[in-house]
Amino acid sequence: MKDTIEAVIKKLKEKEFHLLGYGSYTTNSYYIKMDYGVVGSLRISDHHGKKHLKYKYNLLSNLTESYIDIQGTFTRHYYTFDDVEEMINDIVSEREEKMNKWPSGVYEAFMNKNQTDSIGKKGFWSQCKVI
Repeated sequence: MKDTIEAVIKKLKEKEFHLLGYGSYTTNSYYIKMDYGVVGSLRISDHHGKKHLKYKYNLLSNLTESYIDIQGTFTRHYYTFDDVEEMINDIVSEREEKMNKWPSGVYEAFMNKNQTDSIGKKGFWSQCKVI
């Protein structure tokens, strides 16, 4: 699993994403916030997570088939370890879609706001490191 985490990080960094991440202390899960959360978060794990936590992108070693779960207006993507390239392409597409839809500078402004607003927050923000 460590190799997959490192490969995903490398691919996202090659696409020039700003990444924050941390590994769980109690499970084999690794969490990544992309562009300070503007594109969403990614959970890489060997098991399904807690129902109340909703990561937009989920890369799970125990899946046999990738799928999408739509709950109201929130879409969650689940990928097998064999579908890493598809997941990366979907994440890049979402970023491009937002950058093209929003006026110039808005995407970066959202990243800066999320970065500033995260200072002193508990949870992910207090545990993560720039990667």
